Amino acid sequence: MIFLQKGTPALPQQPAHQGCILFVCTGNTCRSPMAEAFANRHLREAGLTPAWFAISAGTAVWQRLPAAEGAVRAMKEYGLDISRHRSRSIEEISVLDAVLILGMTQDHTDILKGLFPEKKSVIFRFADYLGSYKPRDIPDPFGLDLPSYREVARILARYTQELVQRLSVASGGQDAE
Repeated sequence: MIFLQKGTPALPQQPAHQGCILFVCTGNTCRSPMAEAFANRHLREAGLTPAWFAISAGTAVWQRLPAAEGAVRAMKEYGLDISRHRSRSIEEISVLDAVLILGMTQDHTDILKGLFPEKKSVIFRFADYLGSYKPRDIPDPFGLDLPSYREVARILARYTQELVQRLSVASGGQDAE
């Protein structure tokens, strides 16, 4: 287990160039794969692919597990299928290739900054990157009921929509709406 001191969040800024957006949660079975699916849809709809794309990983992945059933069901309600997703650890992916790394909570952000100090300038808690969004920490629905997964899906749909709108404007494209 990694224990890090909490610091003040960096001021949000636009990525220096296009590329990979990495979403990070704990087990990579709920929040981050949901955010990945929403972001990739919004990026595609905004005409920002293939220059921009999203992936996800977890800080505490012990084995490659499928997406949680509640996450799969909640995402189906948005017309997105994450049933083939398998969890990945941040050690399994190329974090250094990411141009923007978004943690679901402050703890995720702190862990990431401790593990990848060379990427500190592009690591943010998702809500902090967007500004004054609530909730600041996106709640973990793992093991909870379907309404909990639906609430997290609702939050992530809104956050990823705003993220892609900002990237679209910064890339000189149209609004993602």
